[in-house]
Amino acid sequence: MTLVYLETSFLMSAMVTEDENHHKTLPVLEKIRSGAYVGIVSRHAFNEILDALRKKTPADPKVKSTADPRVLHRLVDERYKEITGKIIASRNVRIQDTPAPIVAVLLETMKLLMPARGTIKELRRCPICHSRYYYLDYDGPDHDDVLHLIIADKVGCDQLITFDRDYNVLTGIPAYSHLAIKVL
Repeated sequence: MTLVYLETSFLMSAMVTEDENHHKTLPVLEKIRSGAYVGIVSRHAFNEILDALRKKTPADPKVKSTADPRVLHRLVDERYKEITGKIIASRNVRIQDTPAPIVAVLLETMKLLMPARGTIKELRRCPICHSRYYYLDYDGPDHDDVLHLIIADKVGCDQLITFDRDYNVLTGIPAYSHLAIKVL
């Protein structure tokens, strides 16, 4: 039995059948259903799902057409309950967090984040409307990525499964080399 940590991007794609990457999650989900894998989900992933829904839902045509914030709250709440309900009801999936003190986990996150560098691009035009502006775009792991890695390690996972390519930067850290990071 292999313990696999299911990172937020994987969970969203797995639970939202309309997602462009949903089909890529099916082999992993089948291994979980069959018992070859045990999926591990942290409370941190649930928090990120809620954050993602809060950011994406305002772009939904149902929400854009109304200024009523209650519509936004209702849609986010419904979608969150739907997605998290599917996760909780999934066979061979456990909700598990590290028993390590949160202070120790956050300190480890900060230490790991310092040497894990991504790339910085200077943008002089808006990528959407192409108007002039100055912006630095960081492409690399952030504190949430590192936090998922640490939680996966602390709960004894064998693999971390994600769609987030920022994890490629984290694969070379010797202290976590026993944890296979699979970017689908």
